[in-house]
Amino acid sequence: MSLRFFNIKWEDIDEFLKNIGFMTAQTSHKWATVFVKGDYEEFSNDLRGGKQTDSFYDMFSDIEADAKAFVFQACSRKAADFKTIDLAQSIDEKYYELTRIE
Repeated sequence: MSLRFFNIKWEDIDEFLKNIGFMTAQTSHKWATVFVKGDYEEFSNDLRGGKQTDSFYDMFSDIEADAKAFVFQACSRKAADFKTIDLAQSIDEKYYELTRIE
């Protein structure tokens, strides 16, 4: 999405990524779909022996749901002006709200 800012066609980027052995647009779309549909196990499977400890989102599942909704809403807009700092600030606010830490 950030490449749209520079007016670079996705086809050109896809070709470049193929040439250097990176994830293509088709593969990226597949993983975005897996994320949006909520298949967290498939999305987070890193083939390193499974889960070792509770993650942040295991302990704060409400924040996970809010974060996913935030990302989905931001990426669904026509302008698609999603910034990770906005997501980080949203998660931070929810965390302090839930834990009542000042």
